[in-house]
Amino acid sequence: MHDLKCGNIVDYDTKDEQKGVEYATIDWNHLRMITGNKEAFNSIYNPALISEFWMLEFGFRAANGHQFSRWIDEYENTSLVVDVDDDKCSFVGICINQNLVWTTGRIKYLHELQNLYHSITGIMLTSKLDFQ
Repeated sequence: MHDLKCGNIVDYDTKDEQKGVEYATIDWNHLRMITGNKEAFNSIYNPALISEFWMLEFGFRAANGHQFSRWIDEYENTSLVVDVDDDKCSFVGICINQNLVWTTGRIKYLHELQNLYHSITGIMLTSKLDFQ
């Protein structure tokens, strides 16, 4: 896993069969762990897949089928559109006045979407859920 920032959400393997996989928000301690022992970090943390759950959690609204959108400007004429394709890569585009004007390559992981949104708006997509 690469390109992690503080605030990114990742899967956290509890190593407890009853708990299964939970989520964690990356902080400075995680980044220090990556620097010091990347193998140990990667044995516990994995990238979280983009899903319909996360789209709704991040304030995107359901559009057509598996498409979700969220306004990215104060005038509500520019939106980020994500087409969630189950466990496969997701298509991300920017629409101005409902016309597609820019697309990314396909992305698969939640932290990639968070980083893209942060790069465009200067705001990190965050969750109100309480996890590690």
